Amino acid sequence: EEADVFGWPELEFDDNSELDLVKLKREQQREAIRNLVVSEDHIKAAWEFYEKVLGKPKFWCAPMVGASELAFRMMVRKYGTHIASTPMISSGGYVQSERYRENFRFLDDSSDRPLIVQFWANNGESMLGATRLVEGKCDAVEINLGCPQQCARSGHYGAFLLNKPEILYEIVSTVAQNSNVPILCKVRIFKDYN
Repeated sequence: EEADVFGWPELEFDDNSELDLVKLKREQQREAIRNLVVSEDHIKAAWEFYEKVLGKPKFWCAPMVGASELAFRMMVRKYGTHIASTPMISSGGYVQSERYRENFRFLDDSSDRPLIVQFWANNGESMLGATRLVEGKCDAVEINLGCPQQCARSGHYGAFLLNKPEILYEIVSTVAQNSNVPILCKVRIFKDYN
């Protein structure tokens, strides 16, 4: 049987019935991903957003934990960065704790725009709550699906959501259907879908 997207060892089973259950679950996960396919209108709107709202940025300061705070973003903009991202922020922490939110500052003027706020999440409810709190303070919200660190593995977020397409689908569809800000996904690219 195939390994997951990270190439981790294949699972061993005592009998074929357990293996059949895993095969069925993987097929259900693939079907959930197929349901994420977007229309031509959506693709056209995405390009329009890139060109008109973001201004076709050539230099984008990526989200860096512990580095992409306001002062750093303002400095890189001074040296030619067209668009910047916040550090990766816990959506659950952002929703639940005012003290946590105080760690991430946003300006009310255009000097820190265009701005992408990046959250990590392992459920749609916290992602939607965090997104609603930053609407009007940013130009888009990005869902982190790229973090490969152990904390992401144990917390069931980042790149590890690629192995859980039903959860990924729930997060993306919940936020995309219920927020007033464009939603982006930072995704790692693998050699093939399987």
